[in-house]
Amino acid sequence: MRKYLLRTLLLTLLLSAFFSISAYAETGTITGSDVNLRSGPGMNYEVIDSLARGTTVTIIDRSNANWYSVSVNGRTGFVSAGYVSLPQNAGDGDILIVDDDGATLVPAETPAPAATPAPAPTPAATPAPTPAPTTESGTINAMYVRFRSGPSTDSSILGEYNKGTAVTITDTSGDWLAVTINGKAGYVYGQYVTRSDSGSAATPSPSPSPATTPSPTPTPADTVVVSDGRTGVIHGNYVRLRSGPSTSSTIVDIFNDGTQLSIVGEEGDWFKVVLADGFHNGYISKQFVTETTPVSAPAATPEPTPSPTVAVSSEEGYITGNNVRFRSAASMSAGILGEYNSGKALTITGVSGDWTAVIIDGQSGYVYSSYVARGTITVTPSESVGTSPVGQQVAEFALQYVGYPYVWAGASPNVGFDCSGLVYYTYSQFGYTLPRVANDQMSAGVHVDHSDLQPGDILGFYSGSNYVGHVGIYIGGGRFVHASTSTTGVIISELAGWYDNRGYEARRIV
Repeated sequence: MRKYLLRTLLLTLLLSAFFSISAYAETGTITGSDVNLRSGPGMNYEVIDSLARGTTVTIIDRSNANWYSVSVNGRTGFVSAGYVSLPQNAGDGDILIVDDDGATLVPAETPAPAATPAPAPTPAATPAPTPAPTTESGTINAMYVRFRSGPSTDSSILGEYNKGTAVTITDTSGDWLAVTINGKAGYVYGQYVTRSDSGSAATPSPSPSPATTPSPTPTPADTVVVSDGRTGVIHGNYVRLRSGPSTSSTIVDIFNDGTQLSIVGEEGDWFKVVLADGFHNGYISKQFVTETTPVSAPAATPEPTPSPTVAVSSEEGYITGNNVRFRSAASMSAGILGEYNSGKALTITGVSGDWTAVIIDGQSGYVYSSYVARGTITVTPSESVGTSPVGQQVAEFALQYVGYPYVWAGASPNVGFDCSGLVYYTYSQFGYTLPRVANDQMSAGVHVDHSDLQPGDILGFYSGSNYVGHVGIYIGGGRFVHASTSTTGVIISELAGWYDNRGYEARRIV
């Protein structure tokens, strides 16, 4: 009787697992270049990876119409729905779930396709004739367009250019144009070049596959009434024009420094604008727009004097956010010297208005003061329960690796770490041998309630169903240290927002 009950229980668990996993059977394809994979469903969430055009992703959840939850390259995160192409029979793809360590959780089982009669043989394609050489001017009409050494996507990339870049068209080869850019000769795909004489795309191209469908031509902004005659200019590069006054609104297009526009309204920290081309309208954050509206008989106004930098005695500090920009001057329009993540050490040398003058890796610059903390990162003892001395030491030991690179399967400071590798290595230095993979590490130690967390506890974050695909070490104060992504490396994150909502198991080893 006992064996019968055991078999019944096992069968029930297997069926439950099958039906819970089958929900993750949908696949999609990334349709943009360098599309951000984020830790949550919105522009304000941390960027955890960058996906190339054509990357295949496993779609975990499409309940949010604007952001899809996906699994790709061993990472789980969110991608703007506008950059994901679904197959016509969306929902019939392979079942494949991958955790942060790259371990396949459920092997794909694709049903055998129905027999399809063999297509009639296709005659060999006739090479497109190359017309006589011409010299004609044109401009790039999209972002991140690749300039190649030959008329093929297999040819080497000579550079990438954005909308508005001037080109000289010298020849054609099939769907490609031979062009000269800044004195250098190469090829650009024809649909990404607009001839100056006609205003139309340089060469028609066959209808692309769903994975490479270009964005539809925006509707002319003739329905937007310019009521007050205000004008402005974009300052900064890669500034995003959005469909609404929010960083979670869809990106309409991206524009660079000097682009002219008309201001037709305001909503909070956003301008409602119409670009000078008359075809783009939407919202741009006010911090990236300089108003140029002429004012009749203006009173003489002196140029604003930048806040002087008040020197302070040098002291240690660190970055408190992720993807924080390090600038050459105390201004949002100043050049970006680098981007750093939470926990990055720096030296504070002064203050200038809302900015802090700092030195990072020997280079001087400025960071917005909201993202700078004085002192060094410390482990915060638990207030509600006693903190284990060994747990405190474990957390402090892990903190020394903030800023180290993320390396898949890495488990040492000489190489780098993946998420479970950092946990495995840290505990090994205290005499504990843990399982190597994130999900298996949840079998070590004992369960801890979320209200009783102590420094040194392991946090295992779920990647769908009850599988743990990412881990970190709690350091107190609602924060944890973890090897996040290849973009960020080892960082400190708040145990809030998406990380908290994702669900996690806590384990105490010491």
